[in-house]
Amino acid sequence: MYDLIFNLAGEVGKLQVKALFNLLPNEWKPKVIQILFGGLDPQVEIGHLMPELPREDEKKGILHCTGCNLLEDRVDYEYMRKCIRFVASEADVEKFGESKNFYNTDWSWSKDENHQIPVEYDEKSSSYCTFDEWENLAFTDEDIAKAETSMGM
Repeated sequence: MYDLIFNLAGEVGKLQVKALFNLLPNEWKPKVIQILFGGLDPQVEIGHLMPELPREDEKKGILHCTGCNLLEDRVDYEYMRKCIRFVASEADVEKFGESKNFYNTDWSWSKDENHQIPVEYDEKSSSYCTFDEWENLAFTDEDIAKAETSMGM
């Protein structure tokens, strides 16, 4: 795509680069300079830091990368978290069991005199971290075993 743009636009002049650079947020400018002048190859960085393998966080469990932005130094990820809600009756437990949602049930986030029955469920959640934080997270044991097997270890 970029080759097409440069072929259509011809030479990119310093004024165009300066105009584009001035549109960027200040926190992106150092990385853009590194990319433009050879100090940082985005494909290498992303390839190195963003392997297909999920990572593991001791508090959140297994994290799956859903995207990243090198300029923002941001890795987006999803994970499943355990949640508990309290319902008023066994009928509400059954409704949740059938539909996997709490619509049309009498529920509360906390236990109270009307909501005594806990219902535990997994909920997909998302968050983000920096590239360094992502790189420092451990691979899962299962993925390490798969990698070792594929290398004949």
